Amino acid sequence: MKVNLNEKYKTRDGLEAIIYSTTSNSPYSVHGVVKDKDGFEFLYEWNNKGSVLNSSFQHHHDLVCVRNYDHIKIDDKVIVWDDDVEEDARGHFAGIDSMGNPQIWNHGKTSFTIEDKNDSVGYDYCLEWEEPHD
Repeated sequence: MKVNLNEKYKTRDGLEAIIYSTTSNSPYSVHGVVKDKDGFEFLYEWNNKGSVLNSSFQHHHDLVCVRNYDHIKIDDKVIVWDDDVEEDARGHFAGIDSMGNPQIWNHGKTSFTIEDKNDSVGYDYCLEWEEPHD
């Protein structure tokens, strides 16, 4: 995920995050605030991938993009893709993971045919599949 001013974000622990700038050339080029449960705002800096720490460790205030997939039902046909991969994938919608990312069932399965309900993979983006019109 690359942080974009046109998207909504929350922190990994569910707090509202408001992004004000992504234009700095510093390693932590994303600037904004995190609102705590009482409404107080705290200044934060993130790297361009939304991480508080510049490492593989996760932090509770890392950014998570908020997207609405409520209109897509489990097993609906979807197209999914990631920021860093040119090719998209097709599959059946398996819900969203704890980070809010859309998932599809592995191996073209559906909730009816999958044996392990955890046998799904997450992506950055998802669109409902539309059948081609003649």
